[in-house]
Amino acid sequence: MIQFGSQLALDGHSVALLILITYFCQAAPPEGEERAQCILLIMIARMMEQLDAPPASLAELQARLHRAFAAYPETYEGIYTYLAHWFVLLDNLDGLTELFHAKLPECLHHANEEIPAGAQVLARRSYLGVYVRRARLAFEMLLDTERLQLAASCAAWRSGAPHGLADEWQTNSQARAFRQWRSSAQQGDYESTKNELHAFFDLTLPGCDQELHQHALLNLAYFHTQTRGYAAARTTLDEAILLARTVGDSECMRACDHLLQQLGSLDPPPPDAHGWLLTERASDTQLTCGAYAPLTRWQAEQHLREGKPLLDIVRALADATWAARSDARKPGTDWEPRPSIERSAACPSAVLARVWLRLGVSPVAESYLQHIDSLGQSTRDWRELRLSSAATQAYAAAETGAYDAAFHALLQPGTLQLLQTMQHYDVWQAAIWRIVHMRAQRQRHTATLRRLAELCPDLDTWDEAEAASSVALRQLDEARAILEAKQPFACLDTLMQSVASAEQQHLYPLQRRGLALLAEVFATALENAEQALNPTLAEILPQALADHNVERRGCVEYVYARTLLALRDAEGARTWLARAEQDFASTENYTEQAACLYMHARIADHVGDMRLRDELAMAHAALVHAERNGVVAGSGERAATERPSRAHQTEMRFRLRIKENMTNAFGTVHGGCLATLIDTLSSFLIPLHSSGGMGQPWLTFGVSQTLTVNYLAPTHVNKWIEVVVTSLSVGKNVALLETRVYELAGDEHSERKVLTATSTHNKVDVSSRLSKL
Repeated sequence: MIQFGSQLALDGHSVALLILITYFCQAAPPEGEERAQCILLIMIARMMEQLDAPPASLAELQARLHRAFAAYPETYEGIYTYLAHWFVLLDNLDGLTELFHAKLPECLHHANEEIPAGAQVLARRSYLGVYVRRARLAFEMLLDTERLQLAASCAAWRSGAPHGLADEWQTNSQARAFRQWRSSAQQGDYESTKNELHAFFDLTLPGCDQELHQHALLNLAYFHTQTRGYAAARTTLDEAILLARTVGDSECMRACDHLLQQLGSLDPPPPDAHGWLLTERASDTQLTCGAYAPLTRWQAEQHLREGKPLLDIVRALADATWAARSDARKPGTDWEPRPSIERSAACPSAVLARVWLRLGVSPVAESYLQHIDSLGQSTRDWRELRLSSAATQAYAAAETGAYDAAFHALLQPGTLQLLQTMQHYDVWQAAIWRIVHMRAQRQRHTATLRRLAELCPDLDTWDEAEAASSVALRQLDEARAILEAKQPFACLDTLMQSVASAEQQHLYPLQRRGLALLAEVFATALENAEQALNPTLAEILPQALADHNVERRGCVEYVYARTLLALRDAEGARTWLARAEQDFASTENYTEQAACLYMHARIADHVGDMRLRDELAMAHAALVHAERNGVVAGSGERAATERPSRAHQTEMRFRLRIKENMTNAFGTVHGGCLATLIDTLSSFLIPLHSSGGMGQPWLTFGVSQTLTVNYLAPTHVNKWIEVVVTSLSVGKNVALLETRVYELAGDEHSERKVLTATSTHNKVDVSSRLSKL
């Protein structure tokens, strides 16, 4: 057997295997014997894995081929003739050179082509492809003398005569120690296994002759585990961990940690008062690396509140396990924690769960929360961990709109029993305030938000959409405000700064919100729906649909529906509007839900689905009424201050037909008649801003202060018109209303044709004077 370093060993058997592979890749099967190719491939795989004993000679391989291809005589004849031909050529170096430098490269060259089909198995990362490339590399590493030995080995294997070369297992001390180690381990001989492990690793890495190498200790501990000597395995594993930490061997430490988990499952240790500590402290020279420390976890929590990049926090916690410590000795400590998340001195799972939840990857956060549940009371700060886990689970449930489940997680007896100190109570109360704050913010319940700010002014929110330190959020809100002010070009600069800031802080859900707003700008304000749909929404839609935060998902769905509507895809827009409306309804975001219902009703009216239009219109009216009475309506200062901020988007539409008694001598609508219509219809918007309570504003329609009408085009008799009334500003005493009049193209269900008049209407409230009367 000829072998260079750790490369593949080459001998007569392996060369015969390579010849069979070349035959499989290049030779076409005889007609009617196509199935023989599958049998040959299975035979090659069995020879590679050595499921059968390697054939000692070409004659033995011929007998195996004869048995395997008894039903396919032509294929058998072709394979054996091919093998015999090649082994005749392998009597000298020219045959080996042709096989490894010409035949095998030819097969590999066709690995990525469509023909021949058999060569596809030699793709770069395929099972056979890796084997052939390793064989070629091993041949390239051989010296000329070693290649001559390989040719002699092939000739000896063909004839079945024993080869005169020395057996490497006997001549190589390291190979002999490895074989004896494996043999002793299989026989369960502990003394021999230990001695051979010592010899093998001493020969592998010189300098470890005074004590066992850490990997030798690791394998010895594995031997004890296999032979059910769990106590000895733990002792040996302790020594391996300490030695691995001394030399900074992170690979060995990870392997030790995995073996620790197996030991914990096979032989669970009894309850220990010091369960959060692992092993007695050794000498300072053996301890140079530490596990998680409480300070490390506290720094991670601070970075999370300060808005540092989230993935950097994850990396810092991961690097803290293996980071070197300048001073290993801590005053007053007699124990040393082992580098394992499951049994660390300060478990970071709660912090990591919050980080991954903020990153929008809830499955990873759930894994860390399950890990905290599996710890039980084995850690010193188990109460804090369980309380933080309950708060995180409650917040995650609230993000999906399951507010009752969120409160249940915080108010169940198991959670209340964790409250032992005032610090625990503060954490628990803050978790409840966060959920109430999220719900009120989604409902736009200003009074509740104001009251929460008074009760808990330092409430730190976990969601990046509520984080006071998030620069990206402030820029996003500013961009949205500029867009609502009908300045799309001015908002682009601020919006792109928000997206860049969110990406820098690794706030990927917030970044998707910014990109969704950018798509909305392109689709609606800039009338470039193709740009919004293809590069922008297509990039964020898969991640947005997988977001556990239902409100964020609904926002992206709503923008996608508006983009499809701009592309005149009414059916697609209706589908996505229905999905967005359901998501907003589940999170109690009534404002966005009403917007979805209104737009869906308009589309249904446009396509002629009157039944659906009426259902959606009724649902919209009921939702707006419920929102007005449940969230906005009230009494006293609340009705006077909150109602104007709620009503600036209110709009009413009226459609009517021009009759003959409304025209002038020219057959068009009289100007005074149109002004009367505008005065009357615009006043119907006022009652929507009234709470109905005595002493409150806008109990009546008020009185007109000014009415300005601009006539743009005439409207003829028997034509249908649409009057659109919008509230620009409704204050405590004065209201400013805008009215637009359109002539329709046909009947009452047709589209707008031309804008005929515009108007502004100032009204003054007189409710306070009537209450005095």
